[in-house]
Amino acid sequence: MSIHDEPFITPKEVGDLLQIPEKTLARWRWLNQGPPVHQLGKRPRYRRSEVMAWANAQRQPNAGDLPRPAA
Repeated sequence: MSIHDEPFITPKEVGDLLQIPEKTLARWRWLNQGPPVHQLGKRPRYRRSEVMAWANAQRQPNAGDLPRPAA
């Protein structure tokens, strides 16, 4: 399935997926932050693959992921 065949999901579904309130998504849209959004008329919609790619890009390194200093 290409991204163009992928169905859109609602802000509620994105909130459930990311475990964040819909109001946070609305704020991010207002601030031009957050996952890529598509405006269909007045309704914001998302593609699950884009949301997941954005979420993965937000990952912060854990202490175990950091390079160790040379001895």
